[in-house]
Amino acid sequence: MSEHATETGGGVESGAPAAEHATPTSPPGLAGLLLGGGLVTGLLVGMTEVVWSYLLPRISSQWQAVLPADLPGLGAFLLAALVTDGTLGLLLGLLLLGVARLLRIRRTARGPGWLLTPLLAGGMCYLYVGWIVLFVLLPVDRRTLTYQAIVFVGVTLLVTAAWLLSRTILANPRRGRWIAAALAAGLGLLVAVGFAAYRASLPTETPLAPTPGGPRPNVLLITLDTLRADYVGCYGHPWIETPTLDRLAGEGVRFSQTVAQAPSTTPSHCSLMTSVYPFVHEAHNGKPMRPELVTLADVLAANGYETVAFTSATTTRSINSGLNRGFERYVDSLVPWSELFSRDEFQHLIFFYALGIVQHSQIPGGVVTDRALRWFGQRSERPFFAWLHYFDPHDPYGSPPPFRGKYTGRCDDGLPLAAQRERYAEDISYVDNEVGRVIAALEAAGELDNTLVLVTSDHGEAFGERHGAIVEKKHGRWLYDTTQLVPWIVRMPAGDGAGRSIATQAELVDVPPTVLGLLEIPSPDSFIGTDFAPQVSGRAADTPSRAAYAFNVIDIQTGDSERDVSFVQQIAVREPDWKFITIPRTQANSLFDLRTDPGETRSVIGANLAALEKWKRLALEHYDPTRDVNLDPRQRVAPSLVRQLQSLGYLGGDDE
Repeated sequence: MSEHATETGGGVESGAPAAEHATPTSPPGLAGLLLGGGLVTGLLVGMTEVVWSYLLPRISSQWQAVLPADLPGLGAFLLAALVTDGTLGLLLGLLLLGVARLLRIRRTARGPGWLLTPLLAGGMCYLYVGWIVLFVLLPVDRRTLTYQAIVFVGVTLLVTAAWLLSRTILANPRRGRWIAAALAAGLGLLVAVGFAAYRASLPTETPLAPTPGGPRPNVLLITLDTLRADYVGCYGHPWIETPTLDRLAGEGVRFSQTVAQAPSTTPSHCSLMTSVYPFVHEAHNGKPMRPELVTLADVLAANGYETVAFTSATTTRSINSGLNRGFERYVDSLVPWSELFSRDEFQHLIFFYALGIVQHSQIPGGVVTDRALRWFGQRSERPFFAWLHYFDPHDPYGSPPPFRGKYTGRCDDGLPLAAQRERYAEDISYVDNEVGRVIAALEAAGELDNTLVLVTSDHGEAFGERHGAIVEKKHGRWLYDTTQLVPWIVRMPAGDGAGRSIATQAELVDVPPTVLGLLEIPSPDSFIGTDFAPQVSGRAADTPSRAAYAFNVIDIQTGDSERDVSFVQQIAVREPDWKFITIPRTQANSLFDLRTDPGETRSVIGANLAALEKWKRLALEHYDPTRDVNLDPRQRVAPSLVRQLQSLGYLGGDDE
């Protein structure tokens, strides 16, 4: 540029016509430097994001994620990452441009405008590489000085490298375009390599053979998160209004004792869909189940069903859970007004998360219902299997009007957490109303009497109940009946078997074989649950109950420091009259006589030592000590997901 010309921001002051000095290789103005640099950096980071998403499962056995395994899915994932990260780069460049204008920084060949370039590239590197990649990959405790030092050194090196690279690219825009293109090509090759490696790591699917027969009814499975059985009208609650659930129970069959397999959302739902225990499917909140397992949706899809799911929380998102297995359509976006960018927590509207504008960990039940009803108006002529998941009874509580404040002052029983119980009750009535909207739509379309409807929950909730020295709050840690007994209602097509109750103890793993039994479809060999179809349809009487199991991984103190913890498997074995809870590694055992102590307030293990070996034998039938854990199995969880899980009360603490 001529010595008579000085570039200020986007304008040019010159003693000669600007055209004389404008050439295709002229250095960009400050706005072009920062906005263009931000866009290019964001696009390259977007490609890098897709690369590490596919390669991380190969690098770290602890990091597991459900990613697109076909070319259209890969294309959508890549496009979403490019759009998201490119937008974030532009926003960061715009922010720095504003700072430059405020400080009156000019863009010159060697002026202070160059200082903004490493800030731009370094900011992107810190946000995506220092904060996320190192966060995921490092196996050490994140609270330690070692971890912080590694992150600091890593980010320093990355910012230095980004500064040197940006100087090389922007010093010569023409050469910079070639360097950027070469980087994009290299990243594209890595995307292809990572995608191929991810596909090769997936188990080979064995096609399920359809079972002759039909026509078969639709299947509607509704799970109401965190709903304990005794807070439902048809299960005996005196004042919580649940007219829809009461109606379905009155027109159908109600199981009086159903045990959930875990006290948290992801593992319990995975057992519900696969009919195997959590120790087998290995899912935790933030970690998906093993991909080779057969699900109820797999079987129904093989038998000609249109399979769809509408879920409502971080813990049921496909990448975090694997629950999308077998569903043709799986809607898990946590942004009520959009279903974009729902594949991956790394780029799920990450620029909104970074700016603190959107911090969704759940969506309200009304959104789930609206999405389901829109699909229902456009569905195919095939019979459908639809799963609707409502998260509303989960903490944090809060229903919209007219349910907000509906039960204020009703919990005047002197028991703990009265206000929380009232808000919880309001959420239950709200979600019952949403289920009512779905049932009304089926009825109006003439489909209700051609639909098998099942309603259940993944776990319950605790409100300060005492179990010896333990005061139980919320859920996610303990295996008492407060969190493990859930409702299970089955309404047969045309309301067959109306008003009956099944006293035999059941489990969530019994749901898939019971559904298939009612449809006269054989269950896969992997399903361990009991087929209750004969009892539901009235062809057989109640049978003697078998033992039911619940599982959870918890942290226990192993030293004086809060950081001195170990993670161990906890197992509960429940018979109708007895409940045994054990931690095999520490030999901590409790036994409760449910006939005289249904609240599990005192252990009677000391008076029943003769039966201890029997209970331990039952518990160890589903426990392999070689596969027990020492570190938190949820340790390597992406930061954006950590914030969401913590907002729901997960990831540590006695009050989960």
